[in-house]
Amino acid sequence: RDLELVIVDNGCRLDAAARAALATDPRVRWVALAEDTGIGPAANAGIAAAVGEYIAIADYDDLSLPTRIAREVAALDADPGLALVSTFADRMDGEGRPLGDRVFTLAAPGEFAAYAPYAAPLVHPASMGRRAVYEEFPFRSPFRFTSELDFYARVTERHRLGVIPEVLLRYRWYPSQTTQRHAANIDQSRCVILQLAARRRAGRPEALDRVEWMTEALSAGEFAARVARQCLDEELFVPAAYLARRAFALDRSPAGAWRATALAAAQWRRTPRTERAAVTAMFRHGPVRALGVTPA
Repeated sequence: RDLELVIVDNGCRLDAAARAALATDPRVRWVALAEDTGIGPAANAGIAAAVGEYIAIADYDDLSLPTRIAREVAALDADPGLALVSTFADRMDGEGRPLGDRVFTLAAPGEFAAYAPYAAPLVHPASMGRRAVYEEFPFRSPFRFTSELDFYARVTERHRLGVIPEVLLRYRWYPSQTTQRHAANIDQSRCVILQLAARRRAGRPEALDRVEWMTEALSAGEFAARVARQCLDEELFVPAAYLARRAFALDRSPAGAWRATALAAAQWRRTPRTERAAVTAMFRHGPVRALGVTPA
């Protein structure tokens, strides 16, 4: 079949015996990295090694259903203007038992661009995209555990994405997985990704090299409040409102509540009247309701 499987060993250093079962299949290739470079650079290495026109992302602990690849190839073949497509996904636990809920994704691709600065609008490990898109927007190494969130915030500004309304992936959810073990870093990274996206969408340089980076000296709530103040100073009022809301969600202590309240008051004073309704909706309700997007 016209298919290749590129396996990226991200510093695990599996020996030849562990790879012996794969050596007899010419469709399988192994990319061995000397050290753990992070999720994004490892994905970039796999994409660089691939030779196909379409690239399907597959995390090691998830299960793609047998028809996933064929359905995504058909969707991209049928629509040359479609840059990337994903599918619905159901959650399962570490033992493969269904958890009875679905991974968040938006139902309408036309809503992806507005939502992408806040969170992924689709299921990343269920996605397939054109090689040219990944080459135009490589995963960026500063976002060690959130490079896909930064990727979608950028790619939706230039390209059209789609979703196949079928469950074609089983997404594994368990306490020791990366997204749960590094939750604090991920929360801080999401603040930075939103700040960068807001700058770009306001027609300004994103200034990635000067951005306020994550620090262990601040809690996730304190960091969100700091970036909220920066956005407010830059007159990025709606993102600032979300970050003030996020600061309180991450720290519901009396100090956290006071910090969020002070941010909200400063925001109200400085926001132009024309933007106050949008700012209020974002602070009170979050991006799904404030933006009027529809989860699948």
